[in-house]
Amino acid sequence: MHITIELASLTLLGGEKFSNTVTLAFTRAGIEVVNGYGPTETTVAVTTYRCQDNEEINPSIGRPLPNVRTFVLDEKHRLLPLGASGLLFIAGPSVAEGYLNLDQVTEQSFVNVDLPWGKV
Repeated sequence: MHITIELASLTLLGGEKFSNTVTLAFTRAGIEVVNGYGPTETTVAVTTYRCQDNEEINPSIGRPLPNVRTFVLDEKHRLLPLGASGLLFIAGPSVAEGYLNLDQVTEQSFVNVDLPWGKV
C-alpha cells in the first residue's frame, strides 16, 4: 500500500498570539497563511488577516468578517481613532448572548454601547 500526502496550500491559524517566525516558515514553503482572531464570546473567528512572507512584525488580527463590526473604544466606551490602543468591542450575530448561569460575568462582559451612528 502506498500513501501520498500532499501539503496544504492554505493554513488557518488562530488561538494565541504568534510571531512572524511561524508565518514565515509556512509562507516561504509556499503555503498561504490566514490568521483568524476571535475571543471565546464570539464562536470561532470574527476577524482574519492574510499573512505575507515578507512581514517583519507579528501578524495583525485583521479586518472583521462579513456581518461583524469591530470598534476600538476607551474605558468610557468612546470611539478611538484608527491606530489607537484601547478595548476591542465586537458586534454582530456571532457574538454570544452571555455566559450560561453567570449573570454577573455576563453583565460585565456583554454591554450595549452608544456610538455616534446608534447603539450596538
